[in-house]
Amino acid sequence: MDKSLDRLKAMIEKRKENIKRSGSEIFAIWGLVLLSGLLVKSFLINSEWIKYITILAGVIIQIAYVKIRYKKEGLELVWNNDMNFMWIFMVIIIVIAGIIFPVYFKLYSPDTGSALMYFFAAPGVFISGLWLKKWSIKFSTVIFILAAVLLALPWQVNKIAINIASIVLGLIIPGIMSRFEGKDSSQSARGNL
Repeated sequence: MDKSLDRLKAMIEKRKENIKRSGSEIFAIWGLVLLSGLLVKSFLINSEWIKYITILAGVIIQIAYVKIRYKKEGLELVWNNDMNFMWIFMVIIIVIAGIIFPVYFKLYSPDTGSALMYFFAAPGVFISGLWLKKWSIKFSTVIFILAAVLLALPWQVNKIAINIASIVLGLIIPGIMSRFEGKDSSQSARGNL
């Protein structure tokens, strides 16, 4: 009887930890926001302001989503504190390095903007994967570094295709996949009771 009770307590604690560590779907949400902005800028309205509006929308959605999740679940997510602030800071750095420096200060070629954005996003994604304990999020680092290298090549590449592939493979798919990571082990533990 005591072993069953101990297993049940361990499962409850593990479930609480999984809920606390959840929140990786924010990457999928960011991916959808960025993909929408990219498609609008590429095919409808070719303006630099679309980038700023997209990033501002992403930050607002991220903050609102974290607050909604906190109120709904009543548990503190890793996004409520350090990770949320880290990503707001990372977004500011990414905007400065990838948009403001090349476009307004002419420190880099405008073609390097996207490469710099992916390059600066890669460490943040890796750290987030470590915090969330999600391998799919950590793998996004490889996608972003690869995208940065491809976009920085001296010959012509299809930048829109690379950006779309990077957003889908580096944010949307890992954000969705990470929701299912670890569920198999918790279900098998439930079956052992």
